[in-house]
Amino acid sequence: MPAAESSRLGQKRKIQAGKVVFEMIWPSVLNLFLYFPEDKREYIPAAISFAVFFLLAVFTMRLIIVISRKQENEAKRFERELLGKKDEPERTKDV
Repeated sequence: MPAAESSRLGQKRKIQAGKVVFEMIWPSVLNLFLYFPEDKREYIPAAISFAVFFLLAVFTMRLIIVISRKQENEAKRFERELLGKKDEPERTKDV
């Protein structure tokens, strides 16, 4: 058997072994995170906390946008002010 073929077979076996381990572990990993209660009232606290954090995230995003717009307007005003003052001395030199 050439060395290339044996290395391919070894890689194939490793992949198959990895798949077997993955298939054995995956259900137990999912069971750690997935929980579907029989009593659907248990969803209420989760829905409330989700709504609170979602609203806080939206409020924070809007606040960032408003502050960003204010800073943009201040930067534009400052730029116009600098360019305006820079242009004035050049005009007096030409006259």
